[in-house]
Amino acid sequence: MFKAWRKMIWVLVLLLVLPTAAPVYGELNLAQIKERVLETLNKGNYTVQYTETSFRFGRRQESASQVWVKERSLLRRMESPFWQRGEVTLENDNRFLFFIPNLNVGLKLDHQSGKNKKPLPEWKNWLDKVTQFDGETVLTGRPVFSLSGVSDKNSFRIYIDKEYNFPIGFDLNRRGILIQSLRFQQFKKLPASFNLESFFPENVKWYENETKFWQAISIPRVQMGVNFPIGQPAYVPEGYQFLRASIEELSQATVVHLLYENSNRQRISIFEREKLSDRQRFSFEEFIRAGQTVYVYQFFSNQVNYAIIGAVPVEELKKIAASIK
Repeated sequence: MFKAWRKMIWVLVLLLVLPTAAPVYGELNLAQIKERVLETLNKGNYTVQYTETSFRFGRRQESASQVWVKERSLLRRMESPFWQRGEVTLENDNRFLFFIPNLNVGLKLDHQSGKNKKPLPEWKNWLDKVTQFDGETVLTGRPVFSLSGVSDKNSFRIYIDKEYNFPIGFDLNRRGILIQSLRFQQFKKLPASFNLESFFPENVKWYENETKFWQAISIPRVQMGVNFPIGQPAYVPEGYQFLRASIEELSQATVVHLLYENSNRQRISIFEREKLSDRQRFSFEEFIRAGQTVYVYQFFSNQVNYAIIGAVPVEELKKIAASIK
């Protein structure tokens, strides 16, 4: 009788303890994993290749980079898309350097510039927001820890390699839809003699003002990625100035995007793509944010299809269009 009661007591103790023990175990594992990963990101000397996939305007966009980290400095070199191939970014506690080899120009900023640049990798910022340890799984053939969290109503998951204590995968979801994904390959330790500064030649023309740099450089940079001449307006409404040019992957085509902004952060966008036919126009709903009151003007000129979008009257958009050369 006594033995039977003793067994029942032990069963009750287990039933009471086990439900509370699992969360504590998970929290301890989560803290330990984050600590190991942060040590790798902050102190390790390593190189890693990764591919970033984003889903914008209903279209899949992919880029590839290689990263070198040494003594809290990080250098990234672009491998694709082809018009960015070879571009180098270096960040550390003191400065930010961005170099475009095809143009042999670069941007140089320090902490006094007001940008408050911090050493990468940016994956550390997501690690700080992890709240849950989801267990172990396999990613790209590697055993990993799966961690997850929520940031600005977006859910995300980070996959940590169990051997290297390094993120080898990252997925970001918005309202249940995947909008960004990172996959890492070839994690290797760096030799002590490796020098990040060797990626910059001696005769680089350096800019120390970010706005002036992009105003001077972004159109020649983007021109290398398209096979039609980029048209630029001689007229924009008072108060607006050119910020930068970029290449956007829309669901219909690859287009050039010229961006103008005023002191109130109001923007005018000019989208350009090679003309296909008079009937094919931009589906401008792809790049208008919900809730915005904007006007759109589309036209064709010199075998280029244009769409001008902005929170200004259509008459102003027509003036911009008439001044494009």
